Amino acid sequence: MNIDINLLPEDLRPQPPIRARTLVMLVLIVALAGSGYFLFDMMSNAKAETTVSEERIADFENTIDQIENELNSTSGNPQATALSAEVASKRTSRDHQSAFASSRIRWGSALESVYNYVPKGVALNSLTQAGNNLIVKGTASEFDDVTPFSQALDRDVKFRAPVGVSYESPDFSLNLTVETGVSE
Repeated sequence: MNIDINLLPEDLRPQPPIRARTLVMLVLIVALAGSGYFLFDMMSNAKAETTVSEERIADFENTIDQIENELNSTSGNPQATALSAEVASKRTSRDHQSAFASSRIRWGSALESVYNYVPKGVALNSLTQAGNNLIVKGTASEFDDVTPFSQALDRDVKFRAPVGVSYESPDFSLNLTVETGVSE
């Protein structure tokens, strides 16, 4: 037989400092903050790499202009012939760099667009990349919640139309083809 000699009512008795629900919420908040930082860091790195590439292209163009100016001032000279070969080499490098920059997929920008368009009632579960395709899977209580999301992505220049949608309550899947070289 258990005798309770505590004179305080149950709701006024001291409670443990951290309940399980509070601990779970703290862990969830820390996990969300960490993933937010990770996404921000990825986008910052991508922007920095783009800036460095653009600076290199500008340096190549300046070097080409300087060499062309020297070439124009010293025609009929063996050095001028060597300089013209160097100009051709620099132009080829510039063209390759420009072609590379225009063929790159801006994944950070594409992911940012996907997250910006998520409406209320839609929860994203996974994002999977396969080649130039981005497969977005999530849940929504009804198809009408997914429709504005797919239409917004369909109108975005970062994705080729049409956006493929499949919905089996409550799960949905969007198949997006990401455009190359689009940064806005």
